[in-house]
Amino acid sequence: MSDEVRWDDESALSTPMQKTVARIWEEVLGIEEITSTDDFFELGGHSLLAVQVMARIHEETGGQALGVRTLIESPTVAELARAVEAR
Repeated sequence: MSDEVRWDDESALSTPMQKTVARIWEEVLGIEEITSTDDFFELGGHSLLAVQVMARIHEETGGQALGVRTLIESPTVAELARAVEAR
C-alpha cells in the first residue's frame, strides 16, 4: 500500500494523545505506521494485549486508569485517544 493511500488526512495522527496511543500499539503489536483509523482488534490485538496497552497508557499518561472495556468500546486510535483525554 502506498504512503499516499495509507496517510490521508482522515487517518493522520493529529493530536499528541493519538501519537502516544499509536506508539504504544506499535510497540505492543509489533506493527509500524499505525494510523488514527486503525482498529486494534483488526490489527491482531486480543484481550491479553489490550491489558498491556491500557496499563502502558495509564503509566505514560497518569490519571484514572481505564479498563480493557474502554479499548473494546473505542477500538481505533482516534476513539481511544478521545476516551483517554475525556477521563
